Amino acid sequence: MLEDIPTFLIRKKKRGRPRKIVAVAMADSEQEVTARQQRWNNIKTNRYGTYYNMYLINELPRFGCGYRVFYVKEGRKWARFTRHLGDPECTENRMRGRLSLKRWSEMKRRHEQCLERNNLDAPKKRYRKRRYRTL
Repeated sequence: MLEDIPTFLIRKKKRGRPRKIVAVAMADSEQEVTARQQRWNNIKTNRYGTYYNMYLINELPRFGCGYRVFYVKEGRKWARFTRHLGDPECTENRMRGRLSLKRWSEMKRRHEQCLERNNLDAPKKRYRKRRYRTL
């Protein structure tokens, strides 16, 4: 059928922009995967700061609420937050934010109190109901 139509009459199909060809990842061994993850974690720690896994209550609106994983680099006046997924060289999935150092230290203090309070290895405390004396 197409042999009968002259080539100058055949239109090329144009459907939007061309697709990006994504390289197919080959199945790596476990050692290669762990080595790559360790390398990424080192890069992220050096570039973005200390790793934190913390419960947020809308302190960083871009990051959202709930348990979030992010990196914090503390400066003289500001604490800079970076949330990064996957390869640190790829900046498409990166989110950033900043808070004053005073507010960040308060968040960090509350988080440490929460970890201490919810520590499963610590001995359980018995809480007794206090009775208040009346005069």
